[in-house]
Amino acid sequence: MASRVARVALVILQAAVVKAVGASRFAAEGREYFKSYCNHERRWTGPPVKGTSLEQVLLVHRHGARTPWQRVSCWAPAPGEAPRELDFTCPMKMSVGIAGRRPVRKVYSDRGQCGIGSLLPEAAEQFEAVAASLNATYGNVPWWRTLNPADETSVHLYSCDNERNLGSIDLLVTSLFPESRGLLSVHTLPPDTDPWQLPDHVWSSPCPQLFPDVKLREAIVVNESYLDFKRRWRIAANANWHVDHYDCVLTARCSGAAFPENVSSELAHEGLYWDFQENFASKIEWTSVQAARAMTALLDRLVSQAQGDGVRLGIYSTHDTTMMWILRALDAWDGRWIRYAGVVAFELHKLDGRHFVRLLSNGEPLIARSCGNEELCPLDNFTQIVRRWSEAAALCLAPAALDILAESSSLPATYGPDAALLAIPAGLCLCLLLGWVHRWQSARLSRGVTSRPLLG
Repeated sequence: MASRVARVALVILQAAVVKAVGASRFAAEGREYFKSYCNHERRWTGPPVKGTSLEQVLLVHRHGARTPWQRVSCWAPAPGEAPRELDFTCPMKMSVGIAGRRPVRKVYSDRGQCGIGSLLPEAAEQFEAVAASLNATYGNVPWWRTLNPADETSVHLYSCDNERNLGSIDLLVTSLFPESRGLLSVHTLPPDTDPWQLPDHVWSSPCPQLFPDVKLREAIVVNESYLDFKRRWRIAANANWHVDHYDCVLTARCSGAAFPENVSSELAHEGLYWDFQENFASKIEWTSVQAARAMTALLDRLVSQAQGDGVRLGIYSTHDTTMMWILRALDAWDGRWIRYAGVVAFELHKLDGRHFVRLLSNGEPLIARSCGNEELCPLDNFTQIVRRWSEAAALCLAPAALDILAESSSLPATYGPDAALLAIPAGLCLCLLLGWVHRWQSARLSRGVTSRPLLG
């Protein structure tokens, strides 16, 4: 009897050890996924390319450090208490001037005068460092010192239509051009039509007829290790873990706010691991289709400059997920979450009469594996990659055409000749596109690249 009890106790102990080891591994991976997220290591210098002429730089940047982007009760400050929101102070205020005679400051009458996703003081330091890094990287380029942000033929400015992005592009431009004076035009669009304002989560295929829907997230949310983490989080934080709770962990970590005594650093970083798994429970094809219009906007600028009719500098203020979706589409993402004030540069180079595109993330060159394993991607190849995703997105946005294709083998007589004629070019387009998708996926598999979830 005693030996049986001992064996049961040993099994329980072994299971506990396995869980503890797994949790420790998850916490370590969570730290790695969000390495440098807070952007405390700020300065960088991108290496030049020898023998080429740099013709254009397009900068895509994330907003700076901010308060949580939605109202959420993060955790209980002490055992037995109710969970609360985090406290911040937001001294930087947005100003508007519709009448044109004086600016009007927007002041939130809330705790710390903070709104949803308001920029924190550290954002100013982050963009000062970004500006210094850009000047260190491009200061020797002849045309860099001639740039004028008030001249739209010289510099193009774009921002998502919210305070943290508009404020961030203002901080960057002010630090980058301290001597510049005059009115600046920052282009934007409503969120529902903005190519740079993309969904935070893409958990299903945007067009199942083209890219099959697979329930990737479901495998994560029922994972026993994930459920075990959620139980431990509930006990420690007195709050139910939700996919967006990662924002509590990261804003607290980046601002230096203390975690409650019951929420250990290991537990918090384990939460980051599971959030990363859940956020990226999507196929690359799904997010690439979402990012197609933003990539097309970049391509249009690159092509215009290659043809001698473009701006020298473009700056786009957007979000982390948008930037990661673009890099995923180009097979250039390094697997880490985009940091606050993070910058991805698209450089246009000219060599021997040909144009090439180079990507850098915070000064580090990236290899777009979809364009081979070279640092310089021929503009023609880059154009083909972007246009293929754009064609896929166009079909995804035309469900009626996809429905007709699905039924074209047995079109009812009531559809008439117009529907049949529509199906012919649409069917040809879809066949060509599906052929490309098949070749693209085969090439990815031959390189050992898959789009399965990161779990396991």
